[in-house]
Amino acid sequence: MKWKKFLIGSWSWKRPFYMLFWCYVLLTFYGCLMADKIIFQPPGTPYPINRAGFSSIGTGEKAVAIFHLKPGPKMPTILWSHGNAQNLESLKPALESFHIKGFGVISYDYPGYGESGGKPTEKGCYEAIEKTYRYLIENQGVSPEK
Repeated sequence: MKWKKFLIGSWSWKRPFYMLFWCYVLLTFYGCLMADKIIFQPPGTPYPINRAGFSSIGTGEKAVAIFHLKPGPKMPTILWSHGNAQNLESLKPALESFHIKGFGVISYDYPGYGESGGKPTEKGCYEAIEKTYRYLIENQGVSPEK
């Protein structure tokens, strides 16, 4: 019986609260460690990037896949960030519908999504939109006001 008392201890009304506290601590620790894997869940199959409208900015791990359709005369360009479980391929019909109305459209894949290199992280998402915005302004000559 001594081993049972050693493993289980003696009963106390504090024990359930201690157990809840430690469960909370462990779940919080696990959540912090696994946050990127829990939050970012890219869809499985990448698409071929060598199709009309699709291209890439940069190379290797820092490459950002983009889909760009130029605007009609005097029309603005929309910079579109897709949802978490999407990529450019799944977003293409929506982007084309804006282009039919005359808008320019550019969208990008987050790191680790579609044909973009790297691993999905929050910082990587910020870098990808910044790189896409700079590409639009500097390389495509789109005015920031548009």
